[in-house]
Amino acid sequence: MSSMSTADQPIRVHSTSGDFHPDFKENVQQGARWNQLIDEFAKRFGTRPTHIARAPGRVNLIGEHIDYCLFGVLPAAVERDILIACGPSDDPFATAVNVQNLDGKYSVGSIDPARGEKGGEWILPIDTTKLDWQSYIKAAYHGVLSQFFGSPDGPSPKGANVLVTGGVPLGGGLSSSAALVVASTLAFLAVNEKLESITQGQLVELCMENETRVGVNSGGMDQGASVFSSSSSALYISFWPKLHASPVPLPQTAPPTVYVIANTLKTANKLETAKIHYNLRVVETLVAARILAKGLEVQVEPKEK
Repeated sequence: MSSMSTADQPIRVHSTSGDFHPDFKENVQQGARWNQLIDEFAKRFGTRPTHIARAPGRVNLIGEHIDYCLFGVLPAAVERDILIACGPSDDPFATAVNVQNLDGKYSVGSIDPARGEKGGEWILPIDTTKLDWQSYIKAAYHGVLSQFFGSPDGPSPKGANVLVTGGVPLGGGLSSSAALVVASTLAFLAVNEKLESITQGQLVELCMENETRVGVNSGGMDQGASVFSSSSSALYISFWPKLHASPVPLPQTAPPTVYVIANTLKTANKLETAKIHYNLRVVETLVAARILAKGLEVQVEPKEK
């Protein structure tokens, strides 16, 4: 594994889908999907998108529920992804975001942030008690606003039009929620010309914080796998003493090895059950890590996980 951490590298920007779909047949199929998204964006908003943000789902190979307490994990990205076509709105003074989904079963909405009277902090309410796909987009926008447009006296964010499509099964264990948060965060960074302002590692940390806004105490594996992964490789991510990521190339065989990811078709709705399942597991894991540390006489500072 390379000593150079992917976390320290700039966010990757590509000009062709062939950069991350190296297989010709797969690239042709995905190219048609991208073109459909671009054409539909132009039809709905009257102009072509300036960017398409892409975030793949992930499968975990080693390290279940241990990223919360900063243990290393070995996930890999999958081909299925979330795509968001985006561009600035026509009104140069607007900060609202027009949100639509290529799939008609998802609601159309507008995200309109406001500043609080005291301190000027951004206010963007999210109802964490109900399942709403736009909550993840709101959470991403809130994070970008807070980090890059925190001062009321500074520059204002740009309003945006976004059109979402995705192939990551909802509640299928492939981290569709993290992929949506990552893609949304990338879209708002792109519209506001902030892609060069942060590293891949800082993007992961921002996306981790963003996902907590929907009521999920997420670790960093899901977001890291979506941001850091590269083709034909697994990914080793460590969190201590700082975020570090490096590719682990998969064996090259002839004919190529095929990895099968089977969907049980049993939906695990992380948002609706977070308080009694997912978030509880986070606490249980942290307690277990403390017990192990004490038994192994590992010194843990009061503020360390």
